[in-house]
Amino acid sequence: GGGGSGGGESPMSLLAREGEKELQAALQKVQADMESQGCSREEIGSQLASVRESHAAYMRQQRQMLQEREEVYKEAIAEGLTPEAAKARVQACAQWQQQMQRLQAKHQAA
Repeated sequence: GGGGSGGGESPMSLLAREGEKELQAALQKVQADMESQGCSREEIGSQLASVRESHAAYMRQQRQMLQEREEVYKEAIAEGLTPEAAKARVQACAQWQQQMQRLQAKHQAA
C-alpha cells in the first residue's frame, strides 16, 4: 500500500490548481487554433475572454459541488456512519450531481 503524504492540499486548493492548469491549456489551444485560421487579435481576444468566463462559471459549479459533498460527509459522520459508509454516500451524491449536470447540459444544447 504505502499511504499518501500527510495532510497535503485541501480539496479546494487542489481543485483551483487543476482548474488553472485546464484553463491555461484551453486558452493556449484556442489561441493557436485561431491564429492558424488567421483570426484577428480582437477576435482572439474576445474568444479568450469568453473561454475564461465559461471556465470561471464551471469552477464556481465545481466548488459548490465540492462544498455540498463535504457537507454530506460531515452529516453522515454526525449520524454515526463510519468514514467508509460516509464516503459511499458522498459517491452516490456525486453521481446524482453528475446526472443532474448532464440533464442540464442537454437542455442547454437543445
